Amino acid sequence: MVETLAIAWETYGIGLALLAGFGGHLLIFVILIFVVVSRVRATAFRLACEVVYGLLNPLVYLIVLKPGLMTYEAGIWRQIPLQTVAWSLLGIVWGSRLIGSAFARRKSFNHAWRLIIESSLVCVVLFGVKDTLLYLHIPLPDGSQPNELLWQTWLFVGLAPLYLIPFVLLVDYLRNGFLDPSETDFLVLPTRPARVAGLVIGSVAVVSLGLALWRPSDAVVREQVLSHRNAIMSAASEYGVEPRAIAAIAYVTNRYQISPFRGRIERHVMDGWLTDSTSHSNLASALNISIGLTQIKPVTAQTTAQLVAFQGKTNPFNWAKEYRDVPVLEWQLPATVTTMPIPWGARAPKRDVVAALLTDDENIRACALILALEQLHWETSAGAARISMRPDILATLFQVGFERSHPKASPQSNAFGRQVQAAYDSAWIRDAFR
Repeated sequence: MVETLAIAWETYGIGLALLAGFGGHLLIFVILIFVVVSRVRATAFRLACEVVYGLLNPLVYLIVLKPGLMTYEAGIWRQIPLQTVAWSLLGIVWGSRLIGSAFARRKSFNHAWRLIIESSLVCVVLFGVKDTLLYLHIPLPDGSQPNELLWQTWLFVGLAPLYLIPFVLLVDYLRNGFLDPSETDFLVLPTRPARVAGLVIGSVAVVSLGLALWRPSDAVVREQVLSHRNAIMSAASEYGVEPRAIAAIAYVTNRYQISPFRGRIERHVMDGWLTDSTSHSNLASALNISIGLTQIKPVTAQTTAQLVAFQGKTNPFNWAKEYRDVPVLEWQLPATVTTMPIPWGARAPKRDVVAALLTDDENIRACALILALEQLHWETSAGAARISMRPDILATLFQVGFERSHPKASPQSNAFGRQVQAAYDSAWIRDAFR
């Protein structure tokens, strides 16, 4: 069942990405605006929009996409419990739609529902603002490419209805007296078939949520990290980095950031990523998620290989179509960097990169190589802090990516970096990886 759910969510997510790329969500949004403005009832259409854009899409976002988006989110958004609020509202709204018909005519019920719908509206707006800022902050693969900029603009327009459709539905219900159960089916699902369908969808949501939130115990994750001790020590020696830093990153990632269910989804998402081997359909960009033991994005691995092969520079558009998504970087690294071994090869196809990242030992080597390049980048930059013994900064850079690595004298770690520092200082890692 776990495998089936993983495949189902991955397939659904790919469908969402394709609809965004081809303007499907935008078309549905236009139709919804027509329905709302013209006051056409269109019950089946509206209910479909509510289920897809008000339940299934939020589930995909919270279960599958959220861990990857954390890399780019500004610190202020992590201080607001948006995800907890979203899960709570999602459960209250859809739970009440199944059982609320018996209470819908009570005045207290209606007042409570107005507050819930207003809260849901605020939540949608906050997520929209957060993700718009996030989208604008993520650098383009090459900002000088007009076609790339045009595509990013179109993709933004294609994704915007994911937020605008639930926003319009909620505003419309607030403005048009949804509290009268005789005039709308929004609050309750009064018929038996509707309840059966809702119960099935709700069960899938609950099971998916449970699988997504389940984390192995501290003891289990420690044992997992210790089982890779030889690989971690070997990779640290090979690339000249602290083995404790690698072990701490592996521990924090598997203890707090990802779940075994996401691990299943990752493999299926990579199947989708590989189908767009030359990024012609731009599906690969949407499916470039972090994978493997230490959570590395395939494009980050490709970028790493380019930095080594081209002595601190990337050259994605001149020699390999499979490297189109690699961002253009102009680092200054010494010639010795070209002697660093690349686990999957300097010009490996996407399939080899993914295979390496999904293999624990090779993923560990990739982690060590990324940390080594960050160390070298900062050590050869005038006035920059020496970070080889700063696991908090190394982990921060490891998570945010090469594009956001700007050597400075007084770097600050993010939440992930602080967690890694705490694990790095723990007695069991200190004893096992000295």
